[in-house]
Amino acid sequence: MTEPERVALRVLAAACTALPLGAAVLVSLAEAAREWGRHDSHSTDWIAIAVALAPMLTGSLLWTRRVARSAPPAPPTPEQVERARERLAAAVLVQWRTEAAVRRLDDPAPLAVRWRLSGPMDRPEHALPRPAGPGGPFHGGIVGDGDRIPELAARFRALPRRRLMITGGPGAGKTTLAVLLVRELLEDPEPGEPVPVLLPLTGWDPAAEPLGPWLARRVGEQCPSLLAADVGRDAPAELVGRGLVLPVLDGLDEQPEALRPVVLAALNSTGWPASRPLVLTGRTREYADAVAAPGGDVLTGA
Repeated sequence: MTEPERVALRVLAAACTALPLGAAVLVSLAEAAREWGRHDSHSTDWIAIAVALAPMLTGSLLWTRRVARSAPPAPPTPEQVERARERLAAAVLVQWRTEAAVRRLDDPAPLAVRWRLSGPMDRPEHALPRPAGPGGPFHGGIVGDGDRIPELAARFRALPRRRLMITGGPGAGKTTLAVLLVRELLEDPEPGEPVPVLLPLTGWDPAAEPLGPWLARRVGEQCPSLLAADVGRDAPAELVGRGLVLPVLDGLDEQPEALRPVVLAALNSTGWPASRPLVLTGRTREYADAVAAPGGDVLTGA
């Protein structure tokens, strides 16, 4: 039985209890009125009966109301979920188009952010990029600049799990590359795909708040229109729970050193399975150190 059916059954049961009581009260009052007319001397007795029956009707109505209110709200419809996803995508696109303009990432030409796609980083020994040979290109090297972001987005979408670790030295443009990737994914979207949401990792403590609730809270803060009634209850949590949000988490290296392995472990936990897409940025050396630390691990699937 579905939740709406259970709610309807509870309300129906309450009504079935309240209606006979109400009918009994009305019959008793009607009979009292007739008797009152015949035997006016006993009117006080019938008034007492009416006063005694009135609380029964009031109590049944209040109980019915309480049952209806205690029923959990209905889950959002597929249409409401899709409306929420589209609303979030539109809000994030406006945000990063504006930010790109402020940072002048396209003025007068796309910013020269040098990037190269390496091989999988699914083992601790792969945490640092590997040259193919002395002085040679990086393993699997596909080199691009800021004007080849559509190719980067296409390569990202072609990844089996769409999980990506963006590493580089200080000032290499990791955040800028993440911004450009998010904007490209939103400007040329695929139907129904998760909405990329770029968030700084600073301030997230996995021990205090798991990734899912933290992400839902931050999504709600970034897009307050998701709190409107027309997208259903708790739309941010619904989108996150259904895998319709792509977290783009910026700045692993900006977390305290002791917390970095904890963050990696949390990103690999069952709370956010490896089948869900994820993008993480961080300095190369700090990422490698976090992987090598006790309890550390690579970003699974990246």
